[in-house]
Amino acid sequence: MTAEAETESNLKVVPYAHLKDATRNFSSGVGGSMFKGWVKEDKTFAPSPVGTGIAVAVKRFTRASEEDDEKWETELLLEKPPHENLVKLLGYCDVKKKKKKKKKSFLVYEFVQNGSLPNHLFRSMNRICKQYRTEIQEFCFFSPHIFIELTVEFLREPLTWDNRLDIAIGAAKGLSFLHSLQIIHRDVKPTTIMLDGNYNTKISNFHLAIKKPDDGQLYMSAPVCGTVGYIDPEYMITGHLSIKSDVYSFGVVLLQILTGLTACDYSQPQERLSLVDWAIPLLSHKTKLQTIADADKHLYISQEATETAKLAQECLNRCPQERPSMEQVVRKLELIRTNRTPRQ
Repeated sequence: MTAEAETESNLKVVPYAHLKDATRNFSSGVGGSMFKGWVKEDKTFAPSPVGTGIAVAVKRFTRASEEDDEKWETELLLEKPPHENLVKLLGYCDVKKKKKKKKKSFLVYEFVQNGSLPNHLFRSMNRICKQYRTEIQEFCFFSPHIFIELTVEFLREPLTWDNRLDIAIGAAKGLSFLHSLQIIHRDVKPTTIMLDGNYNTKISNFHLAIKKPDDGQLYMSAPVCGTVGYIDPEYMITGHLSIKSDVYSFGVVLLQILTGLTACDYSQPQERLSLVDWAIPLLSHKTKLQTIADADKHLYISQEATETAKLAQECLNRCPQERPSMEQVVRKLELIRTNRTPRQ
């Protein structure tokens, strides 16, 4: 962060020693370079005993090139102004660079209680827990905390249709806000959609985000990156990235919210390997749509599902110019929610 940016920012500069103690020497991993920590509620970010104070997510960020520095600046940019549908950035830490060593930096985010969308959307883990419950109990005999986590997963209720629609709207609002800043997320997928204790949506993981030059051009050239199954085909083939690339990725997520299926399932026959290729021909037919809807079909109201499927098709249009903007997606999803069929 530049000196000027530091002066203008409301972010807290957190001592490295605080982060090290809060995360138990970075041993409380929650995935990759993310660590869970506990800090005091007095905004000093002083470490607190586990289970007390405020839970935070600490992201370790290695900066070894100008590209890494640009990614760092992009994540810091999201602190001003904050948005309710983005994971809130609370503070940062820059460890002084030692000679011939990479610079390590840390970002401190709010900890999002209910984790990412796949924990609630995909039911495969629940089926595994049910089928092999006895084996899991025996395996976890000496690690009861693992069994508790798996039991919570097993008991978790499927998302209702109302939940799914609200989650989609929240994610769309978060992306629409990013696009208003000319920031392209580049890795929109269920694992980057977090849910707080009230199932409010928070977009996260901005490590691939890139700020589009304000040059009036629709596209920018960028190395292809992202996750297989979610990458815009136009971007994949040409390297031309645009805000509409995020719209395509969101279309895949919307399709998953409808079906409860993964984007790529290598256990399926070739014709069903890609969710998009398999499902798109079925979205226009109400009867066929019911066959691919999530197994908990009673959660769905036919007209709402049909309209959501139509919107997913628009987002997945092979021609980027024909896709709606995320602002338009928000309006259409909110209209679907406003016109939802009264529950019996």
